[in-house]
Amino acid sequence: MDVDLVVNCFERTYREVLRAGFFEKILAQNRFRFARRVVLINNVADESAAVRLAQARLDSGELDEMHQVSDRLPQALRRTGLALRDLGAGAPHSIPSLVAVTLDGAPWVVHWDAEIRLPEPHNWISEGLDAMALDPRVLVAAPRWDSPKLEPEVVHRDRAFDLCFGFSDHVYLGRRAELGRPIYSERCVVRRRYPLAHRGYTFEARLDAYMRHHNRFRALHRAARYVHDDSAAGATYPELTPVERARLLANRALIAGVRASPLRAACCRTLERRDPVKVAGAT
Repeated sequence: MDVDLVVNCFERTYREVLRAGFFEKILAQNRFRFARRVVLINNVADESAAVRLAQARLDSGELDEMHQVSDRLPQALRRTGLALRDLGAGAPHSIPSLVAVTLDGAPWVVHWDAEIRLPEPHNWISEGLDAMALDPRVLVAAPRWDSPKLEPEVVHRDRAFDLCFGFSDHVYLGRRAELGRPIYSERCVVRRRYPLAHRGYTFEARLDAYMRHHNRFRALHRAARYVHDDSAAGATYPELTPVERARLLANRALIAGVRASPLRAACCRTLERRDPVKVAGAT
């Protein structure tokens, strides 16, 4: 199956992403031959400098396409049924994924954050495609990372993957025909647990809400693990206004209340879930 690789870069990361050899490292880590290697340029101070670097990678054959996110945003919003105002102040954190899943190209897309890597190479993509073919409930697949927050979300295990709710835009594999359509306007209390929910619901929060309401899952590969350089996490977040601080505290209180309640909607059933998950083949 044809799969495009899409990497977003911005002011902090574009020099590294557009350096010779960066995309070859991604291919080696994933042990997969992508149909196209695509870079998105977003929120850079000097667009002409970033474009020149990208053009050098195109000329060398390391890249197949370059897009400036601002040019592709109208199409992304139109295809997903969103307006820019819907994304609120968190828009810069949503727009790259919306563009990636709505670009014309291969039926499948891997969105790859510039600051992640697989310490141990693994072809999780081919296995992810197989998992989605076998189980139509699986909407996206991804390698996993080490976090205690993941385990409560797991609802089923098979031989290679943990199926769970929740979503991260660090890295994911999905079908454009599903992700690039109007599925991002579901209302769900779980959206409020995401970091920027006090400023607007991001791509991550919106897709999580859709998955929970339609019983769709993320397949996390148990053997393929990634690490993320989060040393600058939150560095681009603007300072909280008094109103935003109040919203943040209200969101935290609401989510804490849901977690503590014995009665909860089906979409919230995995929050801090403590009952054992079903393991395929277990006796």
